[in-house]
Amino acid sequence: MVAVAVGVLFVISGCSGSGENTPAGAPSAPSETLSSVGSESDLPSVDGEIVRGEAHADYDVAASVVGAAEPATVVVIGRVKSWAEGRIIHDGDSALKSAVLEVEVETSLVPRTVESAFVEIDRGGTLIDEEGNEVELHDGATYVQRSVEELRQAVPVGTRVVVLGVAAPTDEEIASTGGQQVIEAWVPPHGDDQLVSPVQQGLLFEDADGSYVSGVADQEDVEFGDWPAAGERGDAGGSDGYFDQLVDELTAAF
Repeated sequence: MVAVAVGVLFVISGCSGSGENTPAGAPSAPSETLSSVGSESDLPSVDGEIVRGEAHADYDVAASVVGAAEPATVVVIGRVKSWAEGRIIHDGDSALKSAVLEVEVETSLVPRTVESAFVEIDRGGTLIDEEGNEVELHDGATYVQRSVEELRQAVPVGTRVVVLGVAAPTDEEIASTGGQQVIEAWVPPHGDDQLVSPVQQGLLFEDADGSYVSGVADQEDVEFGDWPAAGERGDAGGSDGYFDQLVDELTAAF
């Protein structure tokens, strides 16, 4: 595989990948109603690799979920309600794309009155020319990026999720840096909804066996130290209940 990093948000692969062909400016996906999946008897399976993509970051790894939550200004537990198109940002010769994960909040620890959370998720990007058009790749190379539908399949509606986040930069704040420009904005469903950026270890989904799957950090970064999956603390020494342990630890701390 030949991979060329573009910024920190996407790579180009010489192997066939899950290409994203959604045109810029495509309408947001409609809101979805919660389904029966995610119940104790029928938990959905989660594919964390699809959500994480191939971008990596250097950061101070927290040895527990409570430690990971320390810088967060949003700490909520809920269920996936919908996935939708997010912003497209031009950064030099790159077009950076995102999706928005809407979470129906069941427990809001910080702040105390949140009913929904809208989480901005990187989904990759492309190279662009001086006119902002996507650059066609040659020699079998493809852009490695995820479509909203791929994310929706990787983390189905109804999946339980922990979000530890901070306020995402606004379009105006992005433009003020001088190097980036929001080409496609995200339109809040209710006018005053704000985007949340998960901290590095701050997006955790419940998997079908009751364990948890990281949506941003490498999985190994949430399975060491005092993280539940670091030891045999689940039911009968297995992974059952690891997600619930995250919830219990956060609830006790906040």
